[in-house]
Amino acid sequence: MRLFFALQPDDRSRTEIERYRQQQMLLTGKPVVTENLHITLKFLGEVKDSSIPALIDATSRLHGSPFRLHADQTGYFATQGISWLGCSEVVPELSDLVRQLEATASAFGIRKERRPYQPHVTLARQSDRPPVCINPPDFDWWFEGFSLFSSRQGNRGMIYTPLGYWALTGNN
Repeated sequence: MRLFFALQPDDRSRTEIERYRQQQMLLTGKPVVTENLHITLKFLGEVKDSSIPALIDATSRLHGSPFRLHADQTGYFATQGISWLGCSEVVPELSDLVRQLEATASAFGIRKERRPYQPHVTLARQSDRPPVCINPPDFDWWFEGFSLFSSRQGNRGMIYTPLGYWALTGNN
């Protein structure tokens, strides 16, 4: 099963992102459906079904604090053809959570990401050039938890199914 850990903006935030995408941006490519907007924390790739319960158990032992992210930039990953909305600052609470998820994934034989972590929301795939913005983004998002999702290709695009949710309580 193809898995990833992610932060999922609440409904209000996803509506803000969609409004910004439609009113403030010129994008090429295939837009990501609003329901699928998220910030990937750690992409796991294919994980054996038999390993998922142990992965969920290991994740439940992680600790983190709620945090705010400020989305203030857009960008383009040319090699993947991805236009995105992101954060120029990675807050310490997010860095710590990503570090813990990398360590947990590593214990399951999943390779560590070599690129520096860049928190972003993918807005469009198959883009052939960077997005053009009328005004720069200026969003604040508050996150009190994160999720594990499975992903599979459906008839009308990717289908993300939540497999677990963990609250960020600040308790150690």
